[in-house]
Amino acid sequence: MESSAVRVVDFEGVGRGMQAVRDIAEGEVVLEVPLETCWTAAAAAESEEMQCVVRNFDKLNISEEDLIALHVLSWRTQSASHHRSDYVRQLPFQYDIPLVWCSNEIDNLSGSTYHGLALREKQRAEDKFSSLENTLQEIGGDCSEFLERHTITLDGYLWGLATVRSRSTELRIEEAQTGEIRELICLPAGGADQFNHSAAIKGECFRLTKEGRLQVVARESYKQGEQVFISYGNSLTTAQLLFTYGFAYDDALRVSKIGTPLENDAVDISHVVPDSCNSKEEAAKHGLVVEAVTMLEDEEHNGWNLQSREDDDAVQVLFHLRLSRPVPNCWLVTNRLLQLEDVQVRELQESSELMAKVLAGRPVSPANEEAALSAMSLELMTRLDGYGARSSELLSRLGGEGESASRRERLAVNLRLIESAILERALDAVQAMIAAPPPEAYVL
Repeated sequence: MESSAVRVVDFEGVGRGMQAVRDIAEGEVVLEVPLETCWTAAAAAESEEMQCVVRNFDKLNISEEDLIALHVLSWRTQSASHHRSDYVRQLPFQYDIPLVWCSNEIDNLSGSTYHGLALREKQRAEDKFSSLENTLQEIGGDCSEFLERHTITLDGYLWGLATVRSRSTELRIEEAQTGEIRELICLPAGGADQFNHSAAIKGECFRLTKEGRLQVVARESYKQGEQVFISYGNSLTTAQLLFTYGFAYDDALRVSKIGTPLENDAVDISHVVPDSCNSKEEAAKHGLVVEAVTMLEDEEHNGWNLQSREDDDAVQVLFHLRLSRPVPNCWLVTNRLLQLEDVQVRELQESSELMAKVLAGRPVSPANEEAALSAMSLELMTRLDGYGARSSELLSRLGGEGESASRRERLAVNLRLIESAILERALDAVQAMIAAPPPEAYVL
């Protein structure tokens, strides 16, 4: 690594990072490396060892991420002095993203919204590797020996994916002939992957020059000796930090701070809009729900999103509960609509004025309000029941500052406690609404 501005240093309590060797001004380029020395799909395509994979890219049904991971793995067995083998040798022996966790470690997320996600990601990767293994054998020739030649096992493949996922960045490249912008995954080399993340950093820190050089830009000024940070992304949540990068902010894993939500942490409450209903009345209610959340889009500021479920054709609405907004208006409105009596459904369908009042947050009727809040309270209590026992067991093992529990256990319990804290805040808010009469007049 050649830089007059930064050097690699092991920081106490933080680990490896970049230190300013002199004062650095905001906006200054602190490191620059040729893109060709980094790990990209184009670099893999130029590798002699990767030709059997590159030639059969479509047949193997792999992604750009897979290709780069296999390229990294192909250099693990090469002892020749080369900047790529040097890079691979300095990579961590293991990562802490759930993709590489064993089943017992994933079970520490039981009850969490993200337990299912961890299981699905792990299973998809295992299925992808099995398919890759079988297809390479079917192709034959040098392809049949690729994995064995480089001693690539399932565990190695997962390690390779974790390397790419936790250390890469996305770059935007303008095609010279068409002017189109395309994105490529880049695993930076030459020390550009040694910068740590700070939530205080705003703006993109990587940029690509027309000459094909990857630059790291300081987004703050630094004094000599200070650690130089980059941003892995704005407004990252605890779950994103864990699943993509395998870490949490160090303070968050201390016993005194564990389970403290970040500003953008959220728990999702889902409502499924079925593709077919048992009655016209039921279909009408769900129709009002879709109409409501669609019309509330501009007001909710990411309070919800609409998406298709993976296993069927049903649409689901995900309501995002945050500590700062534990009961988003769209979730409350949805529950009020779902508790409507048939006659109330018809009244709202026939009057846009009445529907507008409901969308504005006005309660429908005393009985409807009681039913809606009771349903919300029950859903929250049911969700909270899934967190308690396992979290208490893990917390009992944390000791003074977590010495008796592994880092992965602390990462898991941190995420679980954050979710339960948000759900408890939401439950408190709903119960307060139950205890106090609504301030606005009823719509019906």
